[in-house]
Amino acid sequence: MLQRDRLFEIFRSHPTLSLLVILETLTVVGAYTVSALGFYAIAGILGAYAAVIPVFLLLVLLYLRVLPIIAS
Repeated sequence: MLQRDRLFEIFRSHPTLSLLVILETLTVVGAYTVSALGFYAIAGILGAYAAVIPVFLLLVLLYLRVLPIIAS
């Protein structure tokens, strides 16, 4: 419970992190929805590859910002 409260506090104090998580969720859901429907398969594949960029940014942000806060 305490860890979950700490996580919510981190998201509240770092709006960029929240925005990145929302962007990543929308990107992945959109890419896999297009792929799953079978329409515009090339666009779905490109969308899935484009989902890697926000994941990378999220990992960098987690490494630089969130982990030191949790460790403190």
